[in-house]
Order: sequence, then structure tokens, then C-alpha cells
Amino acid sequence: MRSFNFFRSGARCPNTIVRTHGSGVRILRFGLGSGGGSAAGRALLTVREALDGKLPSDDPNVLALVSDVGDCLGILTNCELPNLGALYSIVCADYANQVDERRLTASLDGRSAYADVFSPSPLIAACSVWGVSTAAGGPGGSPTGGVPTLVLRGVLDPFSASVDDVATATAGSPGVFILPIPNQSYNTLGFTECPRAIRNAWIDAITAPPADTSCLAKIPEPAFAQ
Repeated sequence: MRSFNFFRSGARCPNTIVRTHGSGVRILRFGLGSGGGSAAGRALLTVREALDGKLPSDDPNVLALVSDVGDCLGILTNCELPNLGALYSIVCADYANQVDERRLTASLDGRSAYADVFSPSPLIAACSVWGVSTAAGGPGGSPTGGVPTLVLRGVLDPFSASVDDVATATAGSPGVFILPIPNQSYNTLGFTECPRAIRNAWIDAITAPPADTSCLAKIPEPAFAQ
């Protein structure tokens, strides 16, 4: 992804405030994760217009980026009044010491746009000064505790672990059923009835995978802006 400029709205002459590969990644992740993926089309158009040098200063994604409350847009799932203090306390105590830096570097695969956002992680960068104790050890045992579990993972979800990673993490746990939800993003139960119907029917027979998932084929694709 090439570098591009974003401009602050409302000035006589637009002020260049961002010139980074990572801005495009954050806007795309924000679009994919918002409204069940319904904002993905607008995010793609924003990046396309930026690359073409035609991005208006009042673009809604640009306004969202420049008014970001912190390291949030495209990084957290919800940027409406987030409690960053509580977030850093949880991340620094329970998560920071479990990051596999070699795997992270490998997943970045030399892509500078993703390195701008995730290397180092902005959520972990605060830990050196946040002043919370790091939890000893790491998670152990079955992540589900042996309880039958249905995992509904939106195909467009930029925030959750991939289906392959979920399968690997739960490989030793019985009764885990993983179901990708097409054309949906984060919070698969929040924006269309089909996943809720599948969940509700599965609750009555939790020892087997969902019996009827035919409605998944009817979930409409997100509208892409022209």
C-alpha cells in the first residue's frame, strides 16, 4: 500500500495530519469491523480516493481517524468512550507477556503498512509506564472448560482470531463447533437474524454441530461504494 495524505476538515487550507501506510490499514479495519461489515465499502472508497489524490477533507473515515480518542480506530472494536485505563491494565497484566514476537514478525511478512500499526502494538507500548504487575505464567487447560461451545466467526472480522487459530487453540477441547459466518464481521449476532436463529436452534442440541445452516447463503453481501 502506497503512502497517502489525509486532511483535517474545516481549515481554510487543508492541513496534512497523517502520512502513513498504517492509516489505510486502520481505516480498512474500522470499516470491516463496523456495523457487521456494512461500512467496508465506504472504507475501500476512502483508500482508493486517497491513493488517487482525490480524497475530500470531509470524508467520514478521515474525520473519524483525526478525532480518534487514542489508539483505538481500527485497533479496538468500539471507539465510543473507551476506558483506556482499564484496557491497558488488563492488556499489560494478562496479555503483554504472552505475545509471540517471532510469530508476529512472521505474520507481518515485511508489510510496512501492518508494521506501522502492530509493531510494536500500541496497546502494549504503554505497559512500560503503566505500572501494573504482570500475571505469572499463561493460560492453561481447556479454554472452554469442557462446556459445549459454538463459535460464530464473521468472515470479515478484522479483530478476532482466524478460524484456523481458533481450531488450533481448541483442538483438545471436546464439543467445540466453529462456524464461519459469510458477509458478516465482528459481533455476528448483532446485525442479521440468521446467526441468531442458528444459535437458538443449537442451544436445544448442544452436543452436535448446528443442524441447519442453510440461511447463511442468504446473508446479503455488503454494499460497496462506487
